[in-house]
Amino acid sequence: MSSEFFFLSSLILVGIVFFSIFHAYIATQTEEAKKAEIQAEVERIAFIAHRISKDPSSYLQYCLDVTPSNITIEGGLLKYESGKYKFVVLVPHSIEDSRIFETTKVCFVKKNERVSLLSEQKDCNLNGICEWEECKLSCRDCYGPNSLCTNDNFCNLGIKENCKNSLDCSCSFLGQNYVCCPENPASNNYGCIYLSERKKKGERCQCNEECEKGLKCNPVSPSFNHYEKACCEEDKRWNGKECETIKTKEPSFIILLIQVNQEVPDILERAERLKEKWISITPLRNCPEEVEVVVAREICNDVDECKPLLTYARLIECARNYRYTRIVGVKHGTYVCKPGIGGYAPFYGIATIVADKRLEVYAAHELGHTFGLCDEGYGNSLCSHCASNICLITNSNNECVGSGPCCPNKPEIDSIMCPEDTCGRGCSFAPQFAPTSYAHLQKELNKYCGGMR
Repeated sequence: MSSEFFFLSSLILVGIVFFSIFHAYIATQTEEAKKAEIQAEVERIAFIAHRISKDPSSYLQYCLDVTPSNITIEGGLLKYESGKYKFVVLVPHSIEDSRIFETTKVCFVKKNERVSLLSEQKDCNLNGICEWEECKLSCRDCYGPNSLCTNDNFCNLGIKENCKNSLDCSCSFLGQNYVCCPENPASNNYGCIYLSERKKKGERCQCNEECEKGLKCNPVSPSFNHYEKACCEEDKRWNGKECETIKTKEPSFIILLIQVNQEVPDILERAERLKEKWISITPLRNCPEEVEVVVAREICNDVDECKPLLTYARLIECARNYRYTRIVGVKHGTYVCKPGIGGYAPFYGIATIVADKRLEVYAAHELGHTFGLCDEGYGNSLCSHCASNICLITNSNNECVGSGPCCPNKPEIDSIMCPEDTCGRGCSFAPQFAPTSYAHLQKELNKYCGGMR
């Protein structure tokens, strides 16, 4: 009996020991499996961080569920804590420093070169109010950027933050030769540009920071057409030769030259000669400072010279960004529809000419038409005007009967309004306006230069 009891007791003891060993083995295996599972999760997060940081997309978002954990990213190290398990892995330095506590979901959000790790990607509420949580999400409510998002140690290019509007995007961390100039197309995503040395007087610029000490990036003179801004002293502008004092009053009579369909050779020099010519032969000689000839920066393309109405409409469209008194469309070459014609100006304020010959003479002649003066080989200096301000043929009763040369009275000779191919003796683009023409111009131009005699 005792032997049976002893045997039974031994079996029970062996069973208990075996069960304890098995349970310990199972627990150990479970623990190792849990540790391996979490380690795999950490490695997956690190893998995604590397992939997102290298992705060429300017915007990318990826979210994943995780074991309840605390995550810290600092200086390229990701520290992961879940229960009693702790892991540290390397992540790219483009991943912003962050701390997330007791989260079960994380989201990587890439905006340009920066990658943020958020506890969860929230939607923009689009209520018109920029909320702090929306700053890093590039929500439309925060565009501008909103002042709430600046100086938060996060340069968010997605809401238009740059070195000029936010200290978060300072160029100083890039090096001492970087200056802040978002206006320059060569600047980087932060608006910073590398300059080995600052720009000197007269050199092209986009912002003050590019210029040497004591210089500002000022708009150039209207007569200078190579670029829009140059480094000069304050209150001065570059004219192509020197920094001139900016006039407090802009000229009141501005002739805008627009190149038609192609570039005209030596256009700036020719514009200067036209200015000198117009001043010398008109009553504006009494106030030369009120006259300026400006060359439009852009070529006016798609102009059909054989369709005057469309030509003038197109010239007006091309002149929309300029201030002007008269427009002169300048064409390089000859007219294909009416060979031999130097120019035409049937509409008030607009003339179109060929620039192969003496531009300043042709332009002054056509400008005379815009003030109502006729080709004097056909009649008197002053044309008859109808409601459309078009120079018309009139009958003996001075009634408009058609377009073309007008005023069948005795012509004035020795005038710039008398073209060489239609006049008799004494008419070959004379260097001045005839007396009647000059008197008419004096009346018309008086508003630009008061007190003229």
